[in-house]
Amino acid sequence: METVLYGDLFIAGNSLVNITIFIFVGKFLRKHINLCKYSIVSIGMSMLYLLAVYKNFVLSSIVSQLLIIIAGILLFKPKSIWETVILYLIIGLFSFLSVTIINVLIYYTGIKNGKIVIPIGILVSNAIINFSAKNLYKTKNYYDVEILNNNKSILIRAFMDTGHSLIDPISKKPVLIVEYRAFNEMIPLQFRKIFEKENIYSTINEISENSYVNKLRIIPYSSLGNEKGILIGFEVDKMIVNGKSVKKPIVGIYKSVLCKNGLYNALISPKHLGRQ
Repeated sequence: METVLYGDLFIAGNSLVNITIFIFVGKFLRKHINLCKYSIVSIGMSMLYLLAVYKNFVLSSIVSQLLIIIAGILLFKPKSIWETVILYLIIGLFSFLSVTIINVLIYYTGIKNGKIVIPIGILVSNAIINFSAKNLYKTKNYYDVEILNNNKSILIRAFMDTGHSLIDPISKKPVLIVEYRAFNEMIPLQFRKIFEKENIYSTINEISENSYVNKLRIIPYSSLGNEKGILIGFEVDKMIVNGKSVKKPIVGIYKSVLCKNGLYNALISPKHLGRQ
C-alpha cells in the first residue's frame, strides 16, 4: 500500500511541534524565549527533514538527530561540547516523552485527532520533566534566583555552597557570585565593554568615573581558584530566592565559568537562605 505524504501539512505540523518543544526547553533552561527565531529554525528543520524523508527514509532518522543538535546550537548557544550533549539529551527527552504519551493516549482513548493529543502529550511531558527537575535541584542544593534591578529581571540557577563565606567588606552582606555571561543583560551597555577588558584595575578606574560608582563594590577573594583576587560587584535592587525577598543584595561578577557542565551559573551563600 502506497503512503501519501503531504509536504505542506508535514512542515506545518512538524514545525508547530518543534516550536512548542523549543519553548518548553528554553523555559526549562531559563533562556530568553525568541519566538521568531524558534519559528525560523523549526521551519528550516522541518523542510530539511522532509527532504531527507523523500530522498532516503532510513537515512532520515540520522538526519533528524543531526538537525536537533544543529537547532540546539543555533537557539541555545552551548559553550562546550558537554553542554551540547546535555542540550541534545534534554531536547531528545522532551521529544521522546511527548511521542510516547501521544501514542499512549491514542492507544487507550482511541482519540486520533492530532489537534487534541499532540498538545496534551507535549504539556504532560513538560510537567513530568519540570517536576523531576525541581525535585532533583531541591535535593542537590540548587536554587532558582530572580535578580531585579532598574525595572529589569533575570532568572539564574545558583548552587548553595556551604563553604561560600564571601562578604562585602563595607556592608558586611553576603555576596551572590554570578557568572558575567549570565548577568551581563543587567549591566548597562557601556559597562559591558569595560568588563570584557582583561585588566581588572583599568575596569575599576573606568567605572569609578561614572555615576554607577554608587553601586560599585570591590570585593577581595581567595577561594575561586586563585590565591588572591578581586571581584567587581554591584548592589542591585532586590533578589528573590526560595520565596524570600532580599533587598539591596550584593552581586559579585565572576568573569570565568563556575560550573563546566552548566548545571548552575551562580553561587549562593547559606546566609542568603537564613542559615549561618
